[in-house]
Amino acid sequence: MPICFGLPTGLSGAVGKCGKQWLIAALALLLLGLSESALAQCTGIGTSTVTCPSGPYPNGISAAQPVGASDPFNVTLQNVNVTGVAAATLNAVDIFNQSTSPTNTFVVMENGATINVTGANAGLHLQIGAQPGQPAAQTGGDATVMAAGTIEVQQSGTGEGFRQDAIGVFTGRDGASASVFYTGPSRLLKKSSSPGRGERMESKDPPF
Repeated sequence: MPICFGLPTGLSGAVGKCGKQWLIAALALLLLGLSESALAQCTGIGTSTVTCPSGPYPNGISAAQPVGASDPFNVTLQNVNVTGVAAATLNAVDIFNQSTSPTNTFVVMENGATINVTGANAGLHLQIGAQPGQPAAQTGGDATVMAAGTIEVQQSGTGEGFRQDAIGVFTGRDGASASVFYTGPSRLLKKSSSPGRGERMESKDPPF
């Protein structure tokens, strides 16, 4: 078998084999480039205004408010199709706001957007301020979620204390509030609140 760095001359069999190898390699690179470019990417990452346009997000979505920001944090999920979790958080969509100044967070999930994941802790997760007990808990501000898309978190565990949220919003700053407005498909969502922790909505199967 020839090792092809360039096309040899005078060896018709070698030329045929090398030509096929170069063609396969070129096609593989082309397909790789197309697949990478086909993945959607959010704009405004690292700023106070983030927009995630239509397209596939197999690696989840993660966005954070700059620590020194003074403007509200706005995140818009357009017709996204999220099928994987973000980094090591095990949440499909992770929104963080730990700004030193009180800044509110507004997240809009447009009609037509979908989150469908397995093995995730939450479909749409907002951590506004640090978790209770952490030194930097007095960060962030209020949080509002308006979701009109479809969120499916496939069950991946059982047992006492096991929980998976379709939407989970948690606040850390004293007096901060969390509001969730869901107008998506008629899949039942169980809503619960915890003082100082915000709100969560757990995906439930319809009783019929």
